Amino acid sequence: MNVSYYRQLLLPIVRDHTWVIFGGTLASSAARVRDLRELGAGRCLVIAFGSGTGSKPAAEDADWLVVEQTAVDIVDAFRQQKAADTRRSGGPWTAVNLRRPEAEHFSLRRGQNGWRWSARGEPADGRLEIGPSALGGFLRFTPDPARRPAGSSLAPEAAQVLMLADGRFGAGLGRLQAAREVRHAGQRAPSEGRSNQSPSHT
Repeated sequence: MNVSYYRQLLLPIVRDHTWVIFGGTLASSAARVRDLRELGAGRCLVIAFGSGTGSKPAAEDADWLVVEQTAVDIVDAFRQQKAADTRRSGGPWTAVNLRRPEAEHFSLRRGQNGWRWSARGEPADGRLEIGPSALGGFLRFTPDPARRPAGSSLAPEAAQVLMLADGRFGAGLGRLQAAREVRHAGQRAPSEGRSNQSPSHT
């Protein structure tokens, strides 16, 4: 195998982009961070499920956020994941250049024209959290899965809520747009089953 050939193919994809490494432990990400940096990547962001054992990524190469798991062992972790599949939930989060002394929470309401801030005493369909983090500032939107219809993509609504927060707090996000959905169930991708869509990078 010609390693140099494949390395040259990767360089324009990796170079000068910020890469997010998600999952695993912080220690296990160190080698991947080092490899990406050697290929010319910008600083990485590691979102890890525990610290692990061994060396962490170099401070000049990556920022990180460690989300500790509640599972007592690997079997319990699999059970939690299986239970989560029966009632899916989620929401976007982003690091922002906005420092807050403490976390604050705001209620949101979903209507025909999209999301808005909840009025006092009005039931909430979701929650926005803004606060400090190791990355500077932190914005997170969490819709209530019990109050949101299943099926449709959350991405357009997530973009709207983050822009709503940007307008109120001046987080510097600018205009956001959900990625276009390019493939549906039963639809054949172009080029004999292979997608010709180019990947986008941060």
